[in-house]
Amino acid sequence: MNKEETNAFQIIENVGGLDNIARLTHCATRLRFVLKDKSKFNLDTIKKLPDVIEAVQSGEESQVVIGGKVVTYYKLISKQLSHTNETENIQESAKQNWLKKLVNDLVNIMAPLITAFIAGGLFKAIISILATFKVLSTTSQNYIVLNAIADAVFYFLPFLLAVSAARKFKTNEYIAMIIAGVLLYPSITQLANIGKPVFFLGLPLQLVNYSSSVLPILLAIWFMSFIDKFLEKFIPNSIKTTLKPLLLLAITAPITLLIIGPIGSWLGDGFYFVIKAINTYAPWFVPTIIGAFAPLLVMIGMHMALMPLAALQFAQFKKETIIGPGFLVANMVESGVAFAAALRLKKNEKNSQIAFSSGITALTGIIEPTLYGITLKYKRTLYCAIAAGGLAGLYAGITQIYSSALSPQSILTLPLFITSNPNNFVNAIITVLIAFVLGFIFTYFFAEINPSSNSNDDQHSKISSNSNVTAGNDDAIVAPVTGDLEDLSEVKDDIFSKKTLGDGVAIKLNDDIIASPANGSISSLFPTGHAFGITTNEGVEILVHIGIDTVNLKGKGFKILAHQNDRVKAGDPIVNIDRQYIEKQGYDLTTMLIITNPNNKKIKLKTTGKVNTGDKLN
Repeated sequence: MNKEETNAFQIIENVGGLDNIARLTHCATRLRFVLKDKSKFNLDTIKKLPDVIEAVQSGEESQVVIGGKVVTYYKLISKQLSHTNETENIQESAKQNWLKKLVNDLVNIMAPLITAFIAGGLFKAIISILATFKVLSTTSQNYIVLNAIADAVFYFLPFLLAVSAARKFKTNEYIAMIIAGVLLYPSITQLANIGKPVFFLGLPLQLVNYSSSVLPILLAIWFMSFIDKFLEKFIPNSIKTTLKPLLLLAITAPITLLIIGPIGSWLGDGFYFVIKAINTYAPWFVPTIIGAFAPLLVMIGMHMALMPLAALQFAQFKKETIIGPGFLVANMVESGVAFAAALRLKKNEKNSQIAFSSGITALTGIIEPTLYGITLKYKRTLYCAIAAGGLAGLYAGITQIYSSALSPQSILTLPLFITSNPNNFVNAIITVLIAFVLGFIFTYFFAEINPSSNSNDDQHSKISSNSNVTAGNDDAIVAPVTGDLEDLSEVKDDIFSKKTLGDGVAIKLNDDIIASPANGSISSLFPTGHAFGITTNEGVEILVHIGIDTVNLKGKGFKILAHQNDRVKAGDPIVNIDRQYIEKQGYDLTTMLIITNPNNKKIKLKTTGKVNTGDKLN
């Protein structure tokens, strides 16, 4: 088991286990869990895990901010989720505010699409650069094809929304895509060009251009989910396989064309007039507010709630001023904050390098490392970021800059501001400079950044070895604790008994000291003390897990005696437990030794008999 696999297992434990996960999605930087019991989300413990930047409870979602490795962790955790767990419903509170639920639903639907927006936005940015420098003519066939590739994600946005909404509302994804196809079917849209009234089933059919639209398909799939539940309940099982999808399409498609689609379009038009009024009478308002308070939105994980509004605006105007200018400002401010912190922390080389790296990351549009590692950590830094973001956003609003595509903003997507109006790109560059410089200056001069290290790395003491233990050779695996051996299949935890993590042995312990089972290094050490990983000198990876579900104690009853990355010998004490306290809380202290990665070696361990700490098992 490598570091990411160990951390993924640790995350699973600290969200309440696989059975507590009702749904898991991810966006560009964070894992988004919907848990059956949110009280099992161990916020403080998760924050301390390796690779975890922050943990946030936001509405119905429990979020783990990972950053660039989010897809890796999503795949590792998803692999462990059974199909049953992924499709289970959760009991939602009857008292949940409808507006809060609406925002949560929109966030859950839009979050998985962020990678598509990044791909389309960056592709369009590259084309803009090529066209600006005359490498590519806007009248050439190459430009037409490349532009089609870039625009496809936005033109066919109803398809993407259909799949994501179907997953959220738990209905058939393929029928949902067919509904999107009906809205965008060329023959239907061409009827609008005839200039005569169009009727369907004797009823007038309002023809609308649904390309890039948002609300019509979301309302349609939401409606379809109720039809799906009704049909599931009343159609006999013997004919459900064929009759249910037929009726689902036959009912949803006509009602969508006749009623739901036009209603969604009218609502979109209403939003169009609101945005038009704001852009006419107060164009500075939205960029200023978003530029100033984007860090707070990101902090609570609600920045994705703006994506549907931005998509609605883009569908109407073919330009975007909600996310583009505001988050371009916020990202550049956070970069300036990070570089200022790096300079202020130069006496602490490690923290200075971390700040510098966070500044580079913020330039590319990922601000969580800076936000949680600097902006929210040091006094007055958040106020500096808000002030800088507000002033830079004000300039962006006054000059009315806009993005030519719906995309997360960074220094890499700056070409999206290249439009037929050359001043748009110029003012976007000035906005970037204002945001970065003000973020840097305000932080450097006004934030309280302490250059002294808050790390305990220099305070690590050498582990005192258990003098009663003989370490043996590097290939030796020894008992980490005194007790009675037991086969893993007898353990009352499916993850271990089914050997999901690997083969090994269980020990019914009767000692308080848990030791290293081999010569090597501590490759992982859970902050709660209930588990640790050892990588032996021969590359074998071992997990020692103390007790079942003991992660829920959040470290109580466990005293960590070592540190991650320490070099250890077999028998060196790693954790001291308070057996009386833990057992009094009702926990089973059976300790598992798992070979998570045998490194191509054949390892056979004893599974019966009594052992003392340091007794050889292989």
